[in-house]
Amino acid sequence: EALTAFVVDSIRAQRLVNDTELIIAFFEDIHICARAKLCDEATAIRFFGKRSYDFYGLNFPYIAEQRRRTNDESFGCGVESFKKSYKTGKSIDQFSCTSSVARRLG
Repeated sequence: EALTAFVVDSIRAQRLVNDTELIIAFFEDIHICARAKLCDEATAIRFFGKRSYDFYGLNFPYIAEQRRRTNDESFGCGVESFKKSYKTGKSIDQFSCTSSVARRLG
């Protein structure tokens, strides 16, 4: 609880909400691209897996707070799927979620 408050407050105080959510949206986009086989999943994981792992580790408290606040468990699922795939070597399909972005695209 204290860590979540610290991370969320830090992101807001430093005016990083838009930047943080832009990065989350980027991972949503490449998640959708890889799942739809429009992008090569192995290449995407090779290029962005470590970054997703680092980003998620630092920003999970913010992601969790946004999930709670918006009642949307899929918030940040793209970055979470890439992080899990990078860490385990398994396909993102193993960790997939339907992001709110993907639901809007239909």
